[in-house]
Amino acid sequence: MRPSDLARFDARYPAGPDGAPVADFASALGLRVESLRRLDATIRGDLDFDAFGIGWWRPVGETREHRQRRILVSDYLLAALEGVESNLIDLALHFLELQGAWDREGELVRDSVKVENGIPVMKSPPRTCPAHDLPHALVDMHT
Repeated sequence: MRPSDLARFDARYPAGPDGAPVADFASALGLRVESLRRLDATIRGDLDFDAFGIGWWRPVGETREHRQRRILVSDYLLAALEGVESNLIDLALHFLELQGAWDREGELVRDSVKVENGIPVMKSPPRTCPAHDLPHALVDMHT
């Protein structure tokens, strides 16, 4: 990760009404997940602890099999929603790491292009140790 990206994470979280910091890593990464969080809260608000799962999905005369399926699908929907924000955070972190790896790889080949007799010629520096291959491997991984 680039130093400028790391420096962003030194900024303090905003304080909540009680003065305590309100941690929001997704927002610190620049992710706009307010709509996702509203959807999650709405679906959680639809959970019916007497009917189990999302109650308004329950048809009149619900069978045991249908109730089990509704409970399972309700649980799956909530798990999927939880995974979206987590995966967006992973994606943003990979992108930040990718940008840093591109910068390091660029430093290795910065002086590789020379003009000889009016023709650009690329002569990559020899890779003499694993550290020279690391930026390219990181670019591949984060891509």
